[in-house]
Amino acid sequence: LELEHQKKQIHREKKVAPKPPVEKSSKSAVEKIHWPREAHHYPKRLEPFLERLAQIPYVEDIYLLEFENTAQSRVKSRDKEGGVLLVYSDGEKGVRILLKTTAKTKEETLFVEQKLEEFLKE
Repeated sequence: LELEHQKKQIHREKKVAPKPPVEKSSKSAVEKIHWPREAHHYPKRLEPFLERLAQIPYVEDIYLLEFENTAQSRVKSRDKEGGVLLVYSDGEKGVRILLKTTAKTKEETLFVEQKLEEFLKE
C-alpha cells in the first residue's frame, strides 16, 4: 500500500519542475541546530553531519527527533510547508531529523529535497 502511494506521488511530481527557493536563511549554522535538553547516545559523526547540513543556505532549522533502527541515511518525506524529514545513520543506528527550510512552494520544496538527497550521497 505504501509503495503504491509512493508511485502515485512520484507520478504527480513529474509534472512539477523543481526550482531553488527565493529566500535563503539568515541564521548562522550554530543557530540552526536545536539540540534536545537531555543528552542521548546519538549515531557516530552526527555533530559534523549536522554542521555540514546547517551550511545549506535553504535550511532554516534542524530538530533532532526520535531514534530509528536503520543502517541507511535518507530523505523520508516532506510537507507542504517546506519541512523535510530525513534519517541520519552511522550504519548501525539512526536518528530522525526534521528540517525547516525556506521553501514556500511545492517546486521549491522539491528542489531542497533533491539537494538533500545529493548531500546524503556525499
